Amino acid sequence: MTLGTVGCLAAPPGGAARRGRIRAVFARCVHAACDDCCLTLGQASLPAHPYSILWRGFPGGWRVGEEVAVTAEGVFAKGGLVVATAALAPFSPPTSRRPMAGPPRIRQALAVSAAAARAIPRRGGFHDLLHDFPGPAPSEATGRLSGAIDGLERRLGARLARALGRGDWDDFVVAARDLAGLGQGLTPAGDDFLAGVLGALRFHGESSGAPIFPRLSLADLAGELVGRTTAFSGFLLRCAARGLVAGPVGDWLAAVHGGEAAEAGRAVASLAALGHSSGLDALAGMWLAMRTVTASVTDTGEPTWLEH
Repeated sequence: MTLGTVGCLAAPPGGAARRGRIRAVFARCVHAACDDCCLTLGQASLPAHPYSILWRGFPGGWRVGEEVAVTAEGVFAKGGLVVATAALAPFSPPTSRRPMAGPPRIRQALAVSAAAARAIPRRGGFHDLLHDFPGPAPSEATGRLSGAIDGLERRLGARLARALGRGDWDDFVVAARDLAGLGQGLTPAGDDFLAGVLGALRFHGESSGAPIFPRLSLADLAGELVGRTTAFSGFLLRCAARGLVAGPVGDWLAAVHGGEAAEAGRAVASLAALGHSSGLDALAGMWLAMRTVTASVTDTGEPTWLEH
């Protein structure tokens, strides 16, 4: 069993040091704000992220405002070295899947994922979106997305999907702005959903070689949204637009793009374990993005499952 993981971007190279202060304390982890990033320090059982350091024996007793420093040697806090990073396994998320499966296999993986998500008790927000579409593929959806979604969160999600289906960057940006910061907590639901959309679009573009929107545009949008939400959530949005996602997110994206339906369905449980609803909100964003970009397109430029 591994002692833990160190994210590929968590420790600076060479003799450099990354310094910051603890901004949030939870039972199994803490979040530290540094000059150039937000770090997550926590127990080895948590999902890895490019900016996380997780290890067995993670100590308690952290305080907000406590100083922390990370070097290539390890994590320094509480008056000394608390873990040596050399003992930890490196973590890097997958950023593409090549060769990428064709649309029918991808849609089947999406259908299995939606079924797995529907088996989880409703948690509200964007998770409800996954309950509204029982069909195995966009072309078989019988309802209209805009009519099936009656909550604010889901109406905004529908608008974003419609812009994505048309490849309308301006409308996509407007919808994203309204979603940013929507909800409560360290990572509001709207941000989790958006991170899923941005991460899926980045992964799909890298896998297919034919991005829906330029990756620099996604990164610029994420940077703009930072001021609309919490510092930590804004940082995660910027990470998602660069393909720097948590382990379960990358695993699901890789399985879907590989057309591995059973593997994608199994990955849903790991996503659901991310926070109370964060993982399912992110799944809804990824699912909606992938369902839209693999849908049949009408002569109006909209996916058939978004037709009025």
